[in-house]
Amino acid sequence: MKKLNTIILLVVSYIGYSQTGAMATFDFTQALNMSESINAGLEQLDQLDKMIDYYQKVEDKIQKVNRVILRLNRLKEIIIDQKYIFGAIGDAKKFIMSIEDSNKKRMYVNKLRNILRETQEATNELSQITKDNFLNLSDKERLDLIEKNESIINYNKTRLKLLYNTK
Repeated sequence: MKKLNTIILLVVSYIGYSQTGAMATFDFTQALNMSESINAGLEQLDQLDKMIDYYQKVEDKIQKVNRVILRLNRLKEIIIDQKYIFGAIGDAKKFIMSIEDSNKKRMYVNKLRNILRETQEATNELSQITKDNFLNLSDKERLDLIEKNESIINYNKTRLKLLYNTK
């Protein structure tokens, strides 16, 4: 399914860029890198989902080790927002394709690239808290890490909604 989405993404990008004459040239490598970035982000989100399920199954043991793990609902909400961001990329690309002015189009592409990069970085950092060293962090460090990445994800989700009219 991911391969099909990637192929569709590339074909739509190629068709959109090839239909306008004065627009910036299509860079296949850049589109490929963007799709790889999206796929990597989705894989990390799946990994986070699996880890949260694992933590829920052994909740009794984890409560003895650390009480902060009980905030799994907060992590689930962050994951839902991350999935929204990666899922709304298609709507954002449609919006970008509808723009006539190549300078505005370039500006929106750069903003979308920044949203994806920041979301990817937050996803990478959040995936670290599900690894073994997560239990070695202090409560404050763990909460700070979650809050920091939660605010980044919420900010990017809002930017995506406002800039690209995604639902």
